[in-house]
Amino acid sequence: MKNLQPGMLHVPSYGPVVVQEITYLRAEGNYCYVYARPFIRPILCATPLAGFAQQLPGFLRPHKSYLVNPQHVDAFEQRPENTKCYRLRLRGGVVLPVARRRIGYTVAELVDAVGPLCRQ
Repeated sequence: MKNLQPGMLHVPSYGPVVVQEITYLRAEGNYCYVYARPFIRPILCATPLAGFAQQLPGFLRPHKSYLVNPQHVDAFEQRPENTKCYRLRLRGGVVLPVARRRIGYTVAELVDAVGPLCRQ
């Protein structure tokens, strides 16, 4: 990937995107959709999610198909129809699944991400 200013991510086939504006990324095989606030539609690129995960160490991986910016998480909640399943609710009403194996990791990462905000 290209070297950019801090806080920027190069998205192949699109260009630089401000990391804080990225809400989440969704894997679709070897492709990835980048969902960011200023864009109406997601950006499709031919880069696997793992490639972006290395460049975005502060993002959560609650499920094998999703990489989430913790700054955009509004809630971690149980699914009403199944008490063993959890999900993340993002700003704007987007709901993403949390894999059962990643519940503990997701909670710990959210606490780490929110912790500095609570201490201010």
